[in-house]
Amino acid sequence: MNEKMIQVTQGDLEKLMALLASRLKLRTRDREHLEMLAQELDRAEIVQSRDIPADTVTMHSHVLVRDLDTGGESTYTLVYPSDADIEIGKISILAPIATALLGYREGDEIEWPTPGGRRRLNVIQVLYQPEAAGDEPGYSVPMRCDSQMKHENVEQFQLQAVCPAEEDSFSVVSP
Repeated sequence: MNEKMIQVTQGDLEKLMALLASRLKLRTRDREHLEMLAQELDRAEIVQSRDIPADTVTMHSHVLVRDLDTGGESTYTLVYPSDADIEIGKISILAPIATALLGYREGDEIEWPTPGGRRRLNVIQVLYQPEAAGDEPGYSVPMRCDSQMKHENVEQFQLQAVCPAEEDSFSVVSP
């Protein structure tokens, strides 16, 4: 995917890791997309919702992008798989384009492989971001904290991030 540092909120990370863990238990054709999302989350800087810049793409953000090869513009909303509806621009976070957009900011250029070649987009504007609008749901997924946890291998879908209250780590581990 891309090498630029991205930012993801603590809440989004927790929900996305729970999604990964639940999907990885199933035999699914989305495995490659799950791996891409796991890799993006693994390299992300995790921040509290109140600290995420308003021009950063988060879950449920509406984002205007320009295709750098065709010049065409599109508006997308990043959603969880059950809420996806491409007809109205709601794209699942498991779609490569949504995974590629997560955590990037206005002005950033992103690139990722597709079966037809590489795609390149420019993030023109974050039209709506739930955190900036004060609309972010106030729930989180319970996570296990363990100060002895070591950073695990992404290929095994074991992710690590910093716990909000202490310098411990938490992870979701798929069997």
